[in-house]
Amino acid sequence: MLYKEKKVSLAAKAGVAVLLIVVSSCVDHDYDLGKDIDMTIQVGGEEFTIPSSSTDRLLLSQILNLDESSSIKPVETEGRYGLSVGDYVLVQDGSSAPSSFEIEPVTLSDINTSECVLELPTFVGGGSGRITVAAPPSVNSVEISDNNVTTDIVRLDEAVTDMEILYRLGFQSVNYNGNLYINRGYTIEFGPELEVEIVPGASSDVLELADAHTLRFKKDCEVSSAHPLEVNFRIKHIDFSLMPEGQGIYEPGKFRLESEIKSYGDVSIESSGITSGTTANVTLGTTSVVRAASIDAVTGIVNPEINIESTSFAINGIPDFLKEPGNCLDIENPRIVLEITNTSGVAININGLLTARESDGTTHSAGVGSVYGTDEVVVAPNATTRIMVSRIATPTDGYVNIVQPKLGELLLTIPEEIVFGDIDAKAVQQPAVIELGRSYDFGTDYKAIIPLAFGPDMTLHYTETEADWGEDLSQYSFKRVEARVVAISTIPMDLKPTVQALDNKGEIINDVQAEVEGVVAAGTLASPSSSELLIKIQSNSSNIGRLDGVLLTFDGASSAQHLGVNLNKEQSIVFSDIRLTVYGGVTIDLN
Repeated sequence: MLYKEKKVSLAAKAGVAVLLIVVSSCVDHDYDLGKDIDMTIQVGGEEFTIPSSSTDRLLLSQILNLDESSSIKPVETEGRYGLSVGDYVLVQDGSSAPSSFEIEPVTLSDINTSECVLELPTFVGGGSGRITVAAPPSVNSVEISDNNVTTDIVRLDEAVTDMEILYRLGFQSVNYNGNLYINRGYTIEFGPELEVEIVPGASSDVLELADAHTLRFKKDCEVSSAHPLEVNFRIKHIDFSLMPEGQGIYEPGKFRLESEIKSYGDVSIESSGITSGTTANVTLGTTSVVRAASIDAVTGIVNPEINIESTSFAINGIPDFLKEPGNCLDIENPRIVLEITNTSGVAININGLLTARESDGTTHSAGVGSVYGTDEVVVAPNATTRIMVSRIATPTDGYVNIVQPKLGELLLTIPEEIVFGDIDAKAVQQPAVIELGRSYDFGTDYKAIIPLAFGPDMTLHYTETEADWGEDLSQYSFKRVEARVVAISTIPMDLKPTVQALDNKGEIINDVQAEVEGVVAAGTLASPSSSELLIKIQSNSSNIGRLDGVLLTFDGASSAQHLGVNLNKEQSIVFSDIRLTVYGGVTIDLN
């Protein structure tokens, strides 16, 4: 009985081993011809058939045999990534350091002092109390410039400024010896392009804001010829759009501000300081001194240097056979998700290169951005922008979809990592609001999402060795064995198996030849396929003693009817109705 079991075990292995590419050695080998064949030297006559059998259902999850660390995982929630529960998807987060930029503060260096002296209307003595006249407008200039302003500021539309101005009012007279009074309501007026505020302290006891451009004395203020009256205010905002051309940034790195301060209103002298019936001549002097001037924030066009760090996606735990030569994983629609939080008021235009690196150093690249022929990649200001780069158009709520048809080229063979680098980030040349001296951050999250659904150019090449049979096969010889098998498949690709004989050194031999006719047709979970295979095994020598195993090769290809169907852990292959027929009998050397 022992020899008979060996002889039929060989036939079963040689005939069905070709199918082990997908059944992973799960073929039922429990054939026992002892019930049908007597223990003789010549068995079987012209032909005999072994009763049929079937294999267990082999799940795709068993074929892939993924470990916990693998980047490929089955979807657990219906609708996740637009997939069904059990669908396989390669998901990998990228890691990158936060990026930032800032525009340095602008301190203006060339500032002026402006003086204005004017003759007040003649004061005529008489009566008691004060003598009042209306002072004509006194005009002082504000001139500030700098030829070394950062070129990160391209155009100024508006600016938040800190330009503190000391404003001094004094008088002189050759025929009046008393004090001068700046009467309540006396006005200091700026152009509509300037907004001002009062410096807290003594000045706020004297001045009030009539509007954003106008200061007004809220009480009478006494001035002696020896001690002018001083008040402090600052220009806090400038609207350059209301100013003539040539103001603000008029050339790269060059700034100019030219404006006026006008003051006017009633002033008085003491009647006791002038003899009745005589006159007094008084000159009023106003001086504006810009103590310091800086720009703290700008509204305009800026072009700062922005460096966004590269990121990499390490791809882990991929079955070794997917990396072997002959595989072309034409992924139908891989996706790279970029989620960028921009804390600045500047919209950023990005061009970058996605590069897949294989273990041997081979690289494949696909660019993202207008430089590489895709739509522009623009990160919105003061917001989180979610960008989905995909091979085919994939409109998704909340995401900007950028289509890059070459994205699939990164995954024709599974790389060790994908790097998003060589990133060129430029501020969009449109008005933005920026605080100078503040660091603006870019927090960037990256994720690769690659559903395992294949396109038309997918090819799969897989080899498996069934060796070390360890049987004394030198006792047997036969002419021909055929195995007819029905394959039931729900895997969405066509599968073509082949087989070659191996000796005990693992080398291919020709003494035993095998061929397979037929293809395992693609199927789906909803619509399984049924295919018939014919395996032929031919012995060309007096015995098969050198046969110690078989080399299985399995070639898969996309099925036109099943393009885009995702691999799912519940997909499987079952080999049923396996029938072995031995032609010409089997000779046993019992010696």
